[in-house]
Order: sequence, then structure tokens, then C-alpha cells
Amino acid sequence: MDPLVKDFFQNTFPGFHSDVVVENDVLLTNVPVVSLPLDIDVGELLDLVKTIPLDFVKRKIYPYEQFPRIQEWYQKALWSNGNVSPIMDDVYYKKSCSPFEAVLPDNKSNQIKEILSNLGISIDLCMISVIGANGYIRPHRDINLIKHPLAYFWLPLNNPLGNELKIYPYGTVDVQLGNLYLLNQKNFVHSVINTGNETRYVLIGWINDISDELQKLVKQSIISSYNT
Repeated sequence: MDPLVKDFFQNTFPGFHSDVVVENDVLLTNVPVVSLPLDIDVGELLDLVKTIPLDFVKRKIYPYEQFPRIQEWYQKALWSNGNVSPIMDDVYYKKSCSPFEAVLPDNKSNQIKEILSNLGISIDLCMISVIGANGYIRPHRDINLIKHPLAYFWLPLNNPLGNELKIYPYGTVDVQLGNLYLLNQKNFVHSVINTGNETRYVLIGWINDISDELQKLVKQSIISSYNT
């Protein structure tokens, strides 16, 4: 295993203890992660996702790298409006990469889209993200110019033994199936690992808007979880 990944998951993190200001536009609030108990039927979503072919994610390995940055990672875009630029091409000059290409949802994707829409979420880009056995994504930040740091969602569809999402300095995310997580991936270093034998499935993506009811739930979760 990549030593950086091993150290990241073996070390104890101090936790996130900073004072937090809850913004009026709640998705602007700068906290590592927000857990939303929505009682989502992840079994229905998982059954749909497992029938969709996935693409193996490849990343360039530079000559100085002894270990790959990712291992056993698969993704598939379910839909995209063609407006989301998930990362930056040039951090110094603050230049975004080209937007993720437009993808029209097929029948299965539309079923997933309807389920999420009924939760009060409008999503610009939604993807399946899968980590196979003994897979990982190295600690990183997804630095971008997207205005809202909590606009990125992470929805686990299963939680096999040996899987972990960890954020610095927050620590390990206590995954509860049925919850939706807003992950501040642009401002906090994070990593995922699967040391088990079972494949891990999640839905990820970028939110365009959330309902008033969901905004209240986000605010309540932040207040109950952080020093506000």
C-alpha cells in the first residue's frame, strides 16, 4: 500500500474544534462534513447502480512516484448539465479546468435522479464512485472555484467492513446508511480506503440547490456537530 495512505489512516487526528459561523447561505459554511439523516432507501439505489457499467479511473504516474495515487477506483457519470468545473488546471492563476462534459440521463439515471430530487436536492452533476477490494484514493483536496464548499454530496450506498472515509483534521466519518453527507472536499484533505473484500458504492456530485426544509436540516446538523 502507498505509505502516505497507510499513515493517513493509521494516525490519530486532533479533530475539528474551530469556531464556526453558520452562513445565511448555509452551503457557504466552512466545516469539513455535514451529516443529514434523511432515511434514504439506499438498497433501491444500490440495486440500480449495480446494473450500470463503470469506467476504470486512470491517473498519470510520474517518474518520481513509487506508488499509484489511486487503486481500484471506478466511476460513471449519470448526468451532467455541462457547467461544473470540479478542479483547477492552475491553482496559482486560479484557472478552472474545462467543465465536465454534458451527459443526458438514461432511464436508470432518471430513476436515481427522481429519488434524489424527492429529497429536495437539485443536482448539476451526479456520478457513481466505486472502490474495489484493496483500493484507495490518496489523501488530497479537490481545489476548485465552486462557490459553495458544501455543494459536494457523498451518498454511501453500502458500508462494507474495511471501508473508511477520513478527513483532516476531523477524523473518520461515522457512516450511517440512509444519511446524505455534504463533504467540503475543496478545503479539507480527505481520503478513502477499502481494505476489505467487498466493493464499496457511493453516489457523488455537485448540488445546484436544496429545498428550504433541507437548508434548515443542514443548519441544525452544523449547530449540533460543531462549535457555533
